[in-house]
Amino acid sequence: MRIPIERVQEVIERTLGRTPLTVDDQRIVAHALLDAECTGRSGHGLNRLPAILDWATSGGSERIVLTRDQGSTLSVDGGGVLGILVAHRAAVLACERLAHQPFVAIGCRNCRHTNAIGYFARIVAEEGHVAIAATHCSPLLAPHDGHAPVFGTNPLALACPGPTGPIVADVSPARVTYGSLINAKLNGEAIEPGAAIGPDGNPTTDAAEALRGAMLPIAEHKGTALAFLVQVLAGSLVGASAVPGALDEFGFFLAAFRTDAFGDAGQFESGMAELTRRVHDAGGQCPGEGSTRRRAHAQDEGVDVDPGVWKAVQALVAD
Repeated sequence: MRIPIERVQEVIERTLGRTPLTVDDQRIVAHALLDAECTGRSGHGLNRLPAILDWATSGGSERIVLTRDQGSTLSVDGGGVLGILVAHRAAVLACERLAHQPFVAIGCRNCRHTNAIGYFARIVAEEGHVAIAATHCSPLLAPHDGHAPVFGTNPLALACPGPTGPIVADVSPARVTYGSLINAKLNGEAIEPGAAIGPDGNPTTDAAEALRGAMLPIAEHKGTALAFLVQVLAGSLVGASAVPGALDEFGFFLAAFRTDAFGDAGQFESGMAELTRRVHDAGGQCPGEGSTRRRAHAQDEGVDVDPGVWKAVQALVAD
């Protein structure tokens, strides 16, 4: 169902208004959720509001602390608050540092769910820089040929300036998102075959069983390798749990570079122009271009919202 973007924004803001978060924190969270809905990432949008109402009781940005500053590497304690706020703080810190140096890496620990991480990498790219971001979470993803979850959904994102705007690649080693499982369960829909196993280790298309079991990786052992890579970056490297518990001790990693970090900025621009042109000439599209179109369409025509999620959120607002 298509809902005017102003109405979706109003519902998000009214719901967040019930939390102890400051107005500024509410704005940061609302924008991230709205952008997810507008760009077709509904698993990171409205359906997260019930959990956010609970998680927000832990506090907001005032609990986030820079614990170690080595110039080019920063360590951040997220204070157990929403990962959206922690990742946003990391993106802002990165942009501030890049005004004075060519590179910075920021490791964040002790935070909750971070949402779609390409959103935060894009914040850095909008300032003219290149960003690589990664995050992990509670075990949801089984290794290839495995029978139990070990990894989080473990997205990895890259964002950089492009000829007509930021280019954003945001990928996960999981075949489905956690949010899509929630939506499928809410609507009584089956999930795609081969995407998950139940608690007994056998394949399932039942979303409820998948949530009790584990998701499966893309590309078999290659998906497992990608999940492992992210688990190292966002876990052990930044001082977060190697394998987090339930909603506990998630990590977030962000590395950011100026476009002149290794040479002339003009070379980067000409290189990106050639790369994107070659992709388009081959009949393809660059990462993030679809999201850009969907974002513009949502502004003009409204947001395509899952009916079950909209009903649940309406009930939440009415409480």
